[in-house]
Amino acid sequence: MPPRIAYYGLGRLLGDRLEVQHLVCIASVHLSIFLDAISLDFRPVMGPVTQADFTYSITPDTISITDTTKGKLSVANDIEAVLHKIEYWHQGPIAWFKILYRDEHGVWDGIRWDGQRAVFFGLRETDESKAMAKLRDAAPKQRD
Repeated sequence: MPPRIAYYGLGRLLGDRLEVQHLVCIASVHLSIFLDAISLDFRPVMGPVTQADFTYSITPDTISITDTTKGKLSVANDIEAVLHKIEYWHQGPIAWFKILYRDEHGVWDGIRWDGQRAVFFGLRETDESKAMAKLRDAAPKQRD
């Protein structure tokens, strides 16, 4: 079985080196050495697929997700896939996090996630710090 190495970046070949520019994917790399030659076999690692495009930030107890509006679907219409993808990147469950979501109109709301299904609840704030304060005061998560 080839080793799995995560590469976080868009690269370009500059002579004999690869310059990494920014985050785009995770690749599985198969390294083969034959005599004096090295060949790299980049195979995409099959992680969760989303049709929404988003950014997110994470703290020890909260996650903030922002819809970039560049995807085929909005984050709201692809929320389970988005949350599964964040779990994949985070390498663990996120069900105990308090989750904040900003839609394509700039309005922040909350999300309850049990690892299977997501439920939106209204915070209806346009200011992230006010939304975060409301989120922290909201009803406890499933396992609190």
